[in-house]
Amino acid sequence: MKAVVVREHGDPDVLVVADVPLPEPGHGQVRIRVHAAGTNPVDAGNRADGSWARVGVPFVPGYDVAGTVDALGDGVTDVSPGVRVMALTAFPSGQGGYAEYVVVNRDAVAPISDSTSYESAAATPLAGGTADDVLARLDLAEGSRLLVLGASGGVGSFLLQLAALRGLKVVAVGSSRHHGRMRGLGASACVDYARAEALDAVLGGGHVDAVADLVGGSTIAALLPALRDHGQVATIATPEIDIDNRGGPQPDSARCAHRRRR
Repeated sequence: MKAVVVREHGDPDVLVVADVPLPEPGHGQVRIRVHAAGTNPVDAGNRADGSWARVGVPFVPGYDVAGTVDALGDGVTDVSPGVRVMALTAFPSGQGGYAEYVVVNRDAVAPISDSTSYESAAATPLAGGTADDVLARLDLAEGSRLLVLGASGGVGSFLLQLAALRGLKVVAVGSSRHHGRMRGLGASACVDYARAEALDAVLGGGHVDAVADLVGGSTIAALLPALRDHGQVATIATPEIDIDNRGGPQPDSARCAHRRRR
């Protein structure tokens, strides 16, 4: 079968199409004929140096796929060949999505409707799963206020919808050109990241119960004062903040614990 292979880390030109063996599903696994594969920032990182996910060469990139079930491993009885599905390969050490066929564990496979395009489905597993993980870690009560940085991106778009389903009041931070779309996805209010001072007016002098930082870096520093005492911060990228002082530069010795999953 054909696959995109990385034989050495580097720039995008190290991606080459090559013939590789057809993978066989083992016990509890499913082989999928890939119709579409998703791309994420972590894929570029794996291609560039592989250090974060500890990916050695050669390897086939890609975590997100959508397609049809092609073959079943022993013990798989609740899905049939030909069914339309989306799936996530083993994260973060396993990839393989940029190929004609990929083998994944059965519990990482979900059906998709006939009305859902393969392209849309392939953009869902990693970004949607990350958003769900962030909300699960925060475990906010219905009616809580959540400030989302980077709300217009892939993870943010899923997080807005999932938060709205949980009854959370979401303040979305993103470029003003995305405000209409973010409100349509469930944001209660929107703030332009270039006008952080507008947040106080949006909150009416109050505070948020939690911050979901989907950007990392120094973006959160100017907005952290909006977090109430004993509030929570969940981040998928390293933030530069001083937790004690609610903002400002953060020394390396005081980095906030986080889980990067994108």
